[in-house]
Amino acid sequence: MVIYILFLLWAIIMCYLSDKYKRLQNKRLEYFFFILVLAGAVYVYTIRWNVGTDFGTYREIFYYATGRAKLADLLKGEKEKLFSIIDWIIYQIHHKDYRFHSFVYGVIIYSMAFFTLKKNSAYCLFPVLFYILTHAYTFSFNGMRQGFALTICFAAHMLLIEKKYKQYLFFIFLAMEIHITTIMVLPFFFMGRLDIKNKKLIIFECVFLIAMLTIGSLWDNIMNILSGAGQDKLVNDYGSALKSSHGTKPIRLIIQMPPIVVALWKYKNLKQNDYNNMLDYYINMSVFSAIFTVAGLRVVTLVRFASYFNIYQSLLIPRFFTAFKDKKDQQIFNLALIVCYLAAWYVLLHVDSNLLPFRLMNGTRFN
Repeated sequence: MVIYILFLLWAIIMCYLSDKYKRLQNKRLEYFFFILVLAGAVYVYTIRWNVGTDFGTYREIFYYATGRAKLADLLKGEKEKLFSIIDWIIYQIHHKDYRFHSFVYGVIIYSMAFFTLKKNSAYCLFPVLFYILTHAYTFSFNGMRQGFALTICFAAHMLLIEKKYKQYLFFIFLAMEIHITTIMVLPFFFMGRLDIKNKKLIIFECVFLIAMLTIGSLWDNIMNILSGAGQDKLVNDYGSALKSSHGTKPIRLIIQMPPIVVALWKYKNLKQNDYNNMLDYYINMSVFSAIFTVAGLRVVTLVRFASYFNIYQSLLIPRFFTAFKDKKDQQIFNLALIVCYLAAWYVLLHVDSNLLPFRLMNGTRFN
């Protein structure tokens, strides 16, 4: 666990220096220190430890499936081809060490995530900090393939806002070729462009929330639709989710609520400082994340869909530091955030430790 605390301190210092030189308009040093943050993330989260419930599967695919001489043999019957193609290319370059595979994906994914955070915020310190605390480790510790897909969606979201639909859908297609669940959340990205006070959006959110609370009666119909659309792999992966899965811990929902509550409570103040007109989009993404987390209280598998949206809280939460005029209110909010995340980590440590950067694959704790 010490390495994660040290990396957090490293990220804070490097981001502070990057922001400092941004104010001084020295782009060389600004990006030099920012790239040092990226380098630290790649080292700590990808090549230093091989952990997570999916680690064994990814390593097996890399060493055995990608070892075939012909790429065509690897792609037979494969619905999500792009991930396999990238794996095969990495194997041809360097097939002796799985860490190189993790390193390549780490560079790609964290580069997209970090530079998206930097591009869409006035300064990088707090967006990067919240990304590290809430999202960064899930790539290498669990769900690498979906982490890759959702990061592509995250990096491309400004194309949607700017109505560059052809370019945006191209990147969405790439994400779908990595993890098919992208197609199931695509409509939400478009709806997120609506004003948070839009009546149609509010009605949809209420109806969808009720649907998520009664997910058991809808799931078979959803699977039938996907099966009819030829998504047999997705049906095989998720069709029996309700029968075999337990619900997630309520703490996951609890830690997502304070940012939404504060965003609505301080909306007027936040809107006055909405320098890129993205406030409503980030709030909508947070609401969608909470709704899918509600569904996850019954079926833990559905929490995976929430990941496509909760990454945007890394850009929403830093805006709260300009929303409180009273220092006491700001301190209370800061304390609430810290307590929520520490409580979440403590509760999940014994149940979903594969999602936390505190244990090795065999369950032993870091020291």
